[in-house]
Amino acid sequence: MMARCCLLGAFAISIMGQTPPYNFTYVPPGSLFGNSGAPYSADEIHEHSKPDATGKLIAEPAEVRHVYRDSQGRKRTEIPVSQSKLSVVEIEDPVAGFKIVLDPQARIAHRMKVARSQVSPLTGSALLSRPVGSDQPLGTQTIGGLLAVGTRSVVNLEHGASTIDTWTIPELSVIGLVKNTLPRMGVFTTRLEHIRRAEPDAFLFLIPPEYGVSEESGTFSFAIRRP
Repeated sequence: MMARCCLLGAFAISIMGQTPPYNFTYVPPGSLFGNSGAPYSADEIHEHSKPDATGKLIAEPAEVRHVYRDSQGRKRTEIPVSQSKLSVVEIEDPVAGFKIVLDPQARIAHRMKVARSQVSPLTGSALLSRPVGSDQPLGTQTIGGLLAVGTRSVVNLEHGASTIDTWTIPELSVIGLVKNTLPRMGVFTTRLEHIRRAEPDAFLFLIPPEYGVSEESGTFSFAIRRP
């Protein structure tokens, strides 16, 4: 998913005391894969620390997403819209073979049919293998009370080395923490907090009855207007 701020006409909008709309653009996925038998929900924290002119890292405001996965392998992600109380919802349903994006302002469900969908039961042994491209193991640590296995990947770039530390939780087959250090761009971190193992409510993975449905077969966009 790519979300970008629309700057066209921003000057005119700002004169009227409003902020520009926030645009969301989606490309239908070629496939969906899910894991069954390991429901959970968590807060997904996205952080970026950017270097200033002196090289000191300055933390930008964090974005908190809410993620849910049920025992069938369906996943829901709630993405907050900046300067708004609204959230765009993404639902991945490998059982039915659809990805759904909910526009909370227009109350439209954009539904994309996925050609290849698969749900696999969670098997713990295979999940301890290192990801493709990883260079070295980092051992283990506990994230949210669950064991996480770490690996480090190093990629040499023009302006220095990029280091990616990835901590995978085998019990859930999810990434609990990933830290990407990039030369000149700073540190990008995504981590899970407040992990809960209970089965999420089934309605979270369905289209709300008050929403209209738009069947999408190609790239589409919609805008969220902010006060």
